[in-house]
Amino acid sequence: MKKFLLQAWRQYWGVLLALLVINVLFSLLSPYYLTPYNFLNIFDHSSISLVMAIGMVFVLGTGGIDLSIGSTLACSGIIAALICKVLPWPIALIVAVLFGVFVGLVNGFIITQFRLQPFIVTLAMLNIVRGLTLVLSKGQPIIGLPSGFLNLIIGKSLVSNSIFGSLGLALITILILAKSKYSRSVRAVGGCEDAAFVCGIAVRKIKISVYAISGATAVLASFIYMAKMDSAEPLAGLTTEWMEAIAAPIIGGNSMKGGKCFIFGTIIGVLIFSCIKSGLNMVGINQHYQQIFIGSLTIAAVIVDSLRSSR
Repeated sequence: MKKFLLQAWRQYWGVLLALLVINVLFSLLSPYYLTPYNFLNIFDHSSISLVMAIGMVFVLGTGGIDLSIGSTLACSGIIAALICKVLPWPIALIVAVLFGVFVGLVNGFIITQFRLQPFIVTLAMLNIVRGLTLVLSKGQPIIGLPSGFLNLIIGKSLVSNSIFGSLGLALITILILAKSKYSRSVRAVGGCEDAAFVCGIAVRKIKISVYAISGATAVLASFIYMAKMDSAEPLAGLTTEWMEAIAAPIIGGNSMKGGKCFIFGTIIGVLIFSCIKSGLNMVGINQHYQQIFIGSLTIAAVIVDSLRSSR
């Protein structure tokens, strides 16, 4: 354990120090920041971004990017809510997950089959899925979610089940990345696609699979979002959650050029965004200014990634 903590400090000391500074700063600006209730809210909010960010780690590992996760989050929520009106809610959740996987498979297939840039393909998919969301929902939120679904995601204790679920998913992913042949293949494809192909790695299948994972995690995040809002919102995923899901892994040591898959650093990156948003709310910063700040932080993360890669 001591060896693991020492290694983690050496690898992530920069983001850990940034997280510490952010918490110290906001604790000085607001007497309500360093309270158990606020930290529960921070962890609760982080669960949505963390689940999406976990899927994004795999995509970034291959050197790709998925801009359609916000739209997938919204559309899968609407699909699940509509099906809940006529069928049992577990069936609705399964169908929603299959939809997210399908969107990811389509993204991956088009990118690999036609050798297109992931940015362009997923940007187009973002608009397609968002349009489908508005058509299905008629632009209106769907309320009246089943109590069994809400109890599954939220629970009845002080600590939401979504926090345990997101951390459990992160732990499983850490084990997969540390022990599996699949994770080595993802890194190899992102490191040098041609070399990975020569070594016998099914490059096309790997790239398609990571987008399927990203679609699935976007749906899992939508379940948390729905439970917190007690409704399916057609405009979900339009705020900064999907940007955080891309920027947080980069802050945590992953690279847009591929070849890296770090979950522990991603968790820290997600917490940095959540702590900043919570702190800005407590000091009374307007939501519009918060979006400017989050966007600027995202650009800063990309710049840091570029400098890190050039070295």
